[in-house]
Amino acid sequence: WISVMESSGNWPMVPITSGQSALLSCLAEARGSVVPRRQLLHVVNSRDELAVRSVDVYVSRLRRLLAREQVTDIEVITMRGRGYALHVFEAGAAAAH
Repeated sequence: WISVMESSGNWPMVPITSGQSALLSCLAEARGSVVPRRQLLHVVNSRDELAVRSVDVYVSRLRRLLAREQVTDIEVITMRGRGYALHVFEAGAAAAH
């Protein structure tokens, strides 16, 4: 396990796997833009080109982890047929979410 969400803002330290870290970093670098599943597949180092759905499993596990750790400042959003995007809530906006 590694901790990727360091003290930038009020985000707590959350233990995540290297695959989840790579996924989250890629989404964060996209700054809210959609990242296609195929690109994320390469990021998580899946060797099976046909296993694009494995990205969905990574995202699902990451979402469960963030929910369990009560991280409400960020959300991984599914863009149906396109990929995923990361939404970062402004301070105070997460409470309304």
